Amino acid sequence: MKDLIHNQDLEILNGDFVVAESGSQDVGLIVCSHKGEFKQFPDLGFGINAYLVSPLDPAQFQKDLSRELKKDGFGRVKITMTDDIEIDAVRLKN
Repeated sequence: MKDLIHNQDLEILNGDFVVAESGSQDVGLIVCSHKGEFKQFPDLGFGINAYLVSPLDPAQFQKDLSRELKKDGFGRVKITMTDDIEIDAVRLKN
């Protein structure tokens, strides 16, 4: 899916907003957002900071995160947890 791209601010190139593939940006937003923060989809959001301040069950963490990403059309979700968390997800539908 293509969308407006933003990091700290919306990206602008040649006086227009940058529109590009937004999959990794969408994953990041879902991971950081809590349920209720997307007004159009109030049941979408993972809220990673809640997981980081509680005892972590890796299997439950992966299951919950995968479920949230699938709500937004991502499939083949692979989550690798070592010192960092790596998420590889492919959007199956737009």
